[in-house]
Amino acid sequence: MFRAYFDRSELGQPADVLAVSGYLSSDDHWRDFETEWHRALADFGVGTFHMTDFECRRGEFADWDQVRRTALLGRLIDLIGNHAFVAIGAAIVLADYNGLDEADRERLGHPYAMCATKAVADTLRWVDQRIERARASGEWEVTEKGKNVPVEFVFEEGDEGAGQLAEQLRKEQESGMFVGRIQWRFDGKGVAALQAADFAAYETTKQLVRTIGADERAMRRSLDVLLDKVAYEAEYFNSSSMGQILKGMGREEQRQQ
Repeated sequence: MFRAYFDRSELGQPADVLAVSGYLSSDDHWRDFETEWHRALADFGVGTFHMTDFECRRGEFADWDQVRRTALLGRLIDLIGNHAFVAIGAAIVLADYNGLDEADRERLGHPYAMCATKAVADTLRWVDQRIERARASGEWEVTEKGKNVPVEFVFEEGDEGAGQLAEQLRKEQESGMFVGRIQWRFDGKGVAALQAADFAAYETTKQLVRTIGADERAMRRSLDVLLDKVAYEAEYFNSSSMGQILKGMGREEQRQQ
């Protein structure tokens, strides 16, 4: 069984962006990861890892020196690299979304639901491609088609837009896009994989403001180290891509009339 954990992060400055990011792996890997992650936090005297608190040096991370901070983050990134198959993210430039008229925003749906649904679709695509490569090379003895391999998706409970996300996933199931492919649920921040996903989502927002030119600094060192450990696939929605989506929706609506 494949399982993916995703979390949401939003940044207001220097640009208003939102991201949903996380990791895909197997049940066995996640089981070991849970134990090792909590052991690592305990070794550093931390109960729960939250990237915003870590970055802002508040809560459990107040008064930490840089040596301790670097050591903890390095250990956590190593764990992610040892257990995650791939990191996947989707983000949106909220200024572009908010610049659309109300009708178009309604058609696109909640930004969180948009990004999370995109992350789900990209995860399924990665699984299919991975299984096809394994089949072709003889690496795995795969009998079922890749499109039949199920994935469970876990999102953090209580996030704004969670209800809209659940509704969007139900619609995609009913339309046939995800039928038979996915299960989903919402869980609390105590889950180690969701804490790791929080790190990925935070880094995605920080990188997006650099990608769109709102921040001219180089890639953050923490993201650079993560990319050395695990492949990361990420896309984002801006005015151009959302315009293309809306055009496609319009053509589909005309076809159905």
